[in-house]
Amino acid sequence: MRLRPRRDRRPRPTENSISVQGLTAQYPLPCRVSKGGALIACPECAAADDLVLSVDGDDRSESASFVRCPDGHLWAEPLISRRVGVELLESYVAAGKHL
Repeated sequence: MRLRPRRDRRPRPTENSISVQGLTAQYPLPCRVSKGGALIACPECAAADDLVLSVDGDDRSESASFVRCPDGHLWAEPLISRRVGVELLESYVAAGKHL
């Protein structure tokens, strides 16, 4: 039986995209974020402003991203997948924002 190497299923960067592969970053969410009518807020203090998203540029899974509120509470936010976190980071960097 012959084994084949696993195929890399991550999307390939296009000419106009910026790759954040290998980058780990924390950056502020640019505004209040809601998904399906649910506002993303800290489960402990209900803060919905000035949230910081933690992103691993190598992780494009559908697992929950980690978010921190201004009071330092950290939680896994199921409304933002890690794939979406990486895509937000790529758009953030492409827009010339500084981390």
